[in-house]
Amino acid sequence: MWVKVCGICHLEDAQAAASAGAQAVGLVFAPSSRRLTLKEAKQLAGSLPKKLLRVGVFVNQRPEDVERIAREVGLDLLQLHGTESPEYCRYFARLPWGLLKAWRMAEDDWQRAADYKGLVSALLLDSSAGSGKTFPWREARKVPWDGRLILAGGLNPENVAQAIAEVSPWGVDASSGLESRAGLKDPARLAAFVARAKKAGRELNGTKMAR
Repeated sequence: MWVKVCGICHLEDAQAAASAGAQAVGLVFAPSSRRLTLKEAKQLAGSLPKKLLRVGVFVNQRPEDVERIAREVGLDLLQLHGTESPEYCRYFARLPWGLLKAWRMAEDDWQRAADYKGLVSALLLDSSAGSGKTFPWREARKVPWDGRLILAGGLNPENVAQAIAEVSPWGVDASSGLESRAGLKDPARLAAFVARAKKAGRELNGTKMAR
């Protein structure tokens, strides 16, 4: 199970994510209480463990600006969390970053997700941008997507195992559900989230193999 811890603002939180076994951390460049300046992001990204993927989170920003920030910070992946179109995504086709396209489940327009096939590395299902709330996980079955699926939206140590069992995602992503306050992760909750997600992923794979 691929695990991303989003909204990282402090090096200690990123190190805790790496120690717990997360594969990626999210650095936010869109309006948010967790938004980083370019200077802060460069300093943080430069200090992260090499094995940890640096994911830049953007919302409806000019693709040229996204490209510039990605190069300056040294990002590995780009997460587009707004209403970016397939045409927008094509801008990055010849550039060295994979794209994670967030899909706001509250929009209820399931069929349009298929338009992003071949343009993004994974589809990330969220309730709505930055809400920190879950959505009815059964709704994920309506999304016409047979590639990598990342589940987000209100995930925490208490519900991640159930969410994985219901959706069978390739990965999970959490932010506010792992915090003691906005922008500051709780090490115990972070570690518990990663451990339970990994365990649920192993159980899911075991069930698939037994069929």
